[in-house]
Amino acid sequence: ELDSLATPWADVAPSGSQVWINPPFNPMQPWADKVLQEYRSGMNVVMAANAATGTKWFRQLAEASSQIRFTTGRVSFLHPNTGEPVGGNNMAQAIFVLQHDRTYDERVIWFNV
Repeated sequence: ELDSLATPWADVAPSGSQVWINPPFNPMQPWADKVLQEYRSGMNVVMAANAATGTKWFRQLAEASSQIRFTTGRVSFLHPNTGEPVGGNNMAQAIFVLQHDRTYDERVIWFNV
């Protein structure tokens, strides 16, 4: 119902608020571009993505992030219609935290899933 790539996020959340996004993991570049655009316009963003450290979009998000949290395992996702676990996730995940008012010192944090 809402095209998150085309809609300014300030239309649905006040500027300066924090937005959580778990986009489709393929293709990621349009989502990385949108996250960076919204962050630069004042939005705080937390985004889940594959830990594809060798990609352009990962490096772009890493440079802008105030924190990156890595999983030590693979996140299991649920099918949106059935609610059942979906297999086949072959990568660990990274959680990018793009926050304007940084209140912590750790830049990279690991957590178990």
